[in-house]
Amino acid sequence: EPDHARRLAELCAGSPLALTVAAARLAGRPRWTVEGIVGALGEERRRLAVLTARDAQSDVTVEAALEFSRRALPDPAQRLYALLGLYPGETFDESVAAALAAVPVDEAAHALDTLADANLLDEVSSGRYRFHELTRLHARQEAHASVPAGERAAALERATAWCLRTALAASDAIAPHRRLRRPRPVADVPDARRFGTSAEALDWLDAEFSSLHAVAARAEEQGLYEACWLLVDALWPLFVHRGHRAERLDFEELGLDAARSAGDAEAEAKMLNRTGLTRRVLGDLDGAERDFLAALALWERLGNRQRQGGAERRLGLLAADRRDWDAVITRYTSALAVYRGLGEERRAARTLCDLGAVLVEARRPQDAIDVLMDARDAFAHVDDPHGLARTILFLARAKADIGAGDEAAGLFADALRRMREIGSGTGTVSALRACAEFEVDGGAPDTAVRLLTEAREILARLALPTEPVDRRLAELSAAPDPPPRG
Repeated sequence: EPDHARRLAELCAGSPLALTVAAARLAGRPRWTVEGIVGALGEERRRLAVLTARDAQSDVTVEAALEFSRRALPDPAQRLYALLGLYPGETFDESVAAALAAVPVDEAAHALDTLADANLLDEVSSGRYRFHELTRLHARQEAHASVPAGERAAALERATAWCLRTALAASDAIAPHRRLRRPRPVADVPDARRFGTSAEALDWLDAEFSSLHAVAARAEEQGLYEACWLLVDALWPLFVHRGHRAERLDFEELGLDAARSAGDAEAEAKMLNRTGLTRRVLGDLDGAERDFLAALALWERLGNRQRQGGAERRLGLLAADRRDWDAVITRYTSALAVYRGLGEERRAARTLCDLGAVLVEARRPQDAIDVLMDARDAFAHVDDPHGLARTILFLARAKADIGAGDEAAGLFADALRRMREIGSGTGTVSALRACAEFEVDGGAPDTAVRLLTEAREILARLALPTEPVDRRLAELSAAPDPPPRG
């Protein structure tokens, strides 16, 4: 039963003791199958109990070995061990530990070292730890046995608050123009991590996404509705720049459910904007339209003109996807009028950029240039490096379309450089693909292949679909050699 044997090793977290106990149970019961014990171990609450082998003299159990190690710990480390069992994230550091235990960070760091020395934690990188899965189950079991329910809830609230604080700090570093609601204060929570650059903040969100997703889900289960949807909202820049398509909709629907549970109409409308944009990325245009229209109805009910303009802009995106250029221009013009009337310079600049992009796609390059030049001027007065980079990229395409090759080349290079600087993986891919097409048109397919190969590597690293780039690479490989640049 090789497949079941591999699964057994996974469920035992690769622990030699756990595997030995499982093997002893199988050896003592010839009628048992590996599939049967895998099924029993698959029930998380029974897993430690199943891993018990008895003979005439004694019991050999994973649980007993873990309990022996736990009892040898000093009291602060024992308490932290139990509380860490409650944390839903895959890995954690001294700040998460300090939040869970409501102790200073240096005290939490010392306790983590003690747990690692006792082989109850693995240090996966400098200052970052994780449990073996069986150890996590034992720690969680200990938390429910020794920590009162109120203390368990408070520990999770503090850990959630720290994750939210740091996610907000990351969002501020990546997109300082975003006006995010701040959560109510929670006592005994360490300071948020600080980020020096946008790329550093994106790297942290990227590395922590699985844990933050789990924290948001647990927050929603615990009734921490505001913290849940705020955490979802804070991670929006990660999706803009790094993708995460597979998990994105599930994550954002958590935020939508939490906003509705909280009875917060403004939060619900924001989350509908998020789910609508994600459905659009996934190709569900009808679902995206339903979400955008539902959000628009809420913004109208709340009397929020700025957000109504945003809804018009998002509906314009769908019209562009359907190549209904007249509808796009109508939607964007309406949104632009709202933003200008409210003095919303950044949103007006982004709408001009989107309108210019549509005009490029509609084969109206000179009109696109006029609009995009206005957008570039507008971005000079706001802090939005990603919006400016997008504008320059579309301007490069429009210049190329009218035959201004030298000017277009400089703009393409500038847009690519800017996307790299801010650490936007998706933006860098867009720039690389546009630069590649410019090189093909200029008779340099080898350069185009190099650019597309880099784009493919980034997409693969971000776990995003590579098929469009793969198809283009295949087309270029099959094409005859072009004439040299003239």
